[in-house]
Amino acid sequence: MLNIYRASAGAGKTHHLTGEYIKLLFRKDLLPESADHETQFDEILAVTFTNKSTAEMKGRIVKELHQLSVDPSASDYYNDVREDGKGGMLSDIQIQDKAKAFLTNILNNYSDFAISTIDSFFQKIVRSFARELNLQCNYEVELNSNRILDAAISNFLTKLDEPKHKLLFNWMLKFSEKKIEEGSGWRLEKDLAQLAKSVLTSEEYRSRSEQIKQFTDDKTKLTDYSKKLQEIVSSTKKKIKEIGEQGLNAISMGGMTTSDFKNGGRGKMRIFDAWSRGEVKEPDETLERWAESEDEWYVKKPTQKLHPDQTQIVKDLLTQAVDMKNSSCFINYFTAKTILENIYQLGILADIDREVNEYCNEEGTMLLSSTTEMLNKLIGQDEVPFIYEKTGTHIHHYMIDEFQDTSKMQWSNFKPLLENSLADGRQNLIVGDVKQSIYRWRGSDWGLLHSGLKK
Repeated sequence: MLNIYRASAGAGKTHHLTGEYIKLLFRKDLLPESADHETQFDEILAVTFTNKSTAEMKGRIVKELHQLSVDPSASDYYNDVREDGKGGMLSDIQIQDKAKAFLTNILNNYSDFAISTIDSFFQKIVRSFARELNLQCNYEVELNSNRILDAAISNFLTKLDEPKHKLLFNWMLKFSEKKIEEGSGWRLEKDLAQLAKSVLTSEEYRSRSEQIKQFTDDKTKLTDYSKKLQEIVSSTKKKIKEIGEQGLNAISMGGMTTSDFKNGGRGKMRIFDAWSRGEVKEPDETLERWAESEDEWYVKKPTQKLHPDQTQIVKDLLTQAVDMKNSSCFINYFTAKTILENIYQLGILADIDREVNEYCNEEGTMLLSSTTEMLNKLIGQDEVPFIYEKTGTHIHHYMIDEFQDTSKMQWSNFKPLLENSLADGRQNLIVGDVKQSIYRWRGSDWGLLHSGLKK
């Protein structure tokens, strides 16, 4: 069973999590019929997002088990653990004995007390596959990504002088020229650092890093692709400019201006002015109607109207613009324009990313932000049970705290585990509150709690 507890601030979330954890230890009725033994503490995994929350939850569980072992009736969870799952009640002595046994087991095997941050849990698994991932067995996790990125950028710029990087050097020139055209000034190393720090560690980039590297690897092909995109942009602007100029000419021949139509200077006919300047704007539903009929062009009692010949020209031009919209011409234009605005950055980022990987391999380090991505790739390549069993992890029940701060990639790593647990009839718990999402900068997706769990 998957229980979802949406807890707002001050609702006693840690208290609830502790209670659910302890109930799993005591209550046989929460086990599936196929279970051949009672739940052990090392078969429950609880993850949260901060070391402080982890320590707090561990301390609370130990404290409550101690309370149950000394004076059960004084514990907040007394009534929760009294039921024996068969309709009867455990005596205080039985509760004390079970609590003492669990507490002793936890304290004697504290390293197996599976309450940790989500990053720590993922790191444990990745370390088990260090050889398969071409990582040094004793690698260190680098929390300060800025230090690694600064070093990688420095190495990247140093290598630009090498003959084999001529194409990359030319690409860098284009990047610099574009920054100057935008009025951003000449701050190459600072611009690269800012770009890398805002993108390379983001989950959006990491989830597509391999595809991006493949796409940007050949700078000659990338340049050709850039030219094709520019052709789409230029041809669309040229076409729309012609429509605008012809429309203004037809309206002028009729002795009118675009402001003489309905709503004057704010009217829909003013789009011909924008088009004539090369501004690419889609015709809306009103203009689509105007392409078919001129009934709405004017106020109720206009002092002047276009001659039928000019009217037909304007209608034909509006129809051309509508046809461009229906044939995805505008979509292609805006897509090409957006890609062109970012293509130089994209090509450079992939090369900096390679430099980061080389630097990490040389230093025997790994960025913390890479952990989730590596595990995601492992899960995609192999069977989930095998991956987690290799770590020595035999978890039956999962508890995820602060779920509103979970990212899509983190959830995709956890989801197979929960699916296996649910298929076995085990109990699982997710706790969160969409109003308390604070890790958007790390790619967290509160929408997973809001609606994603239904999928």
